[in-house]
Amino acid sequence: APLRDLVWLTEEQLPFHPNGMRCIALDEHEQILVSEEYYSIGGGFIVRGDPALHNAFRYIEEESPNLDEYDVDPPHKFESAEHLLR
Repeated sequence: APLRDLVWLTEEQLPFHPNGMRCIALDEHEQILVSEEYYSIGGGFIVRGDPALHNAFRYIEEESPNLDEYDVDPPHKFESAEHLLR
């Protein structure tokens, strides 16, 4: 039942960004099976976990050229929507 299965914690703010959501799957004993956080980082992009560790910021935040050990090239880099649809 949606009213029982979805809990909206509108007063809670996630640690990395206000535009995020946490999805938690519980078992029949209310124990957490899986918990993931997702953040909208703009431009239609969604990342899982800490957005600062995601390679999307390499292309979105040009003012921040300092890359760390977590940053890698995206598997399918594109320069435009036309290029993406090829």
